Amino acid sequence: MELIIADPTYDHSDRDRDKFLSDLKTELSSISLEYELKDVDIGFGADWPVILAILGGLFLFGKPINENIEGWLKLSNKFVSLMKRMRRKFGPYRIDENGAPLIAIDKIVKKEKGSISTIEKIAYTEIPFNTFPLKDSKRLDQHPDNIYVQEYRVNDERI
Repeated sequence: MELIIADPTYDHSDRDRDKFLSDLKTELSSISLEYELKDVDIGFGADWPVILAILGGLFLFGKPINENIEGWLKLSNKFVSLMKRMRRKFGPYRIDENGAPLIAIDKIVKKEKGSISTIEKIAYTEIPFNTFPLKDSKRLDQHPDNIYVQEYRVNDERI
C-alpha cells in the first residue's frame, strides 16, 4: 500500500523536518512496522514535494474479504483512524488502490450499522486523472489523483 503525505516542512529547518518525520513514523507504525519513506515530487510544471510512504506487512491484501471479514474490518478501522490523525497533523494525503477498499469498508460498516455477515467486492474501476506521461504507472506518486470506484455485495445485497 502506498500513501502520499504533504510535506509541511518543505523549506523549513532540519529540526522541523526531523520532528515531522519522527511523528510520521510513529503514526505509520500504528498500522505497519514495515514501511519505507521516499521524498518525491508530484508537481507537474511546479514543485510539490511530498513523502511517499510504502507500507508492507499488511497480510490481508490479496485475500478475499469474506475469507477473513473480522480481519478486514479491524484493518479498515485502524486505517481510517490513521488517515484522520494524519490529516489533522500533516494535512492533505492521497491513497492508492489498496487503501481505497479500506475506506469503502469503513463506510459500509457505518451504513450497515455493523451487522455484516458477508461482503464481496464485485466491481472496481480506476479513473486516472493524469494528463502527462507516466514514468512508472505502479507508483502512486506518478498518478496521485486517481479515483477508485468500487461496488460491493454486502449481506447478499448489491451496494
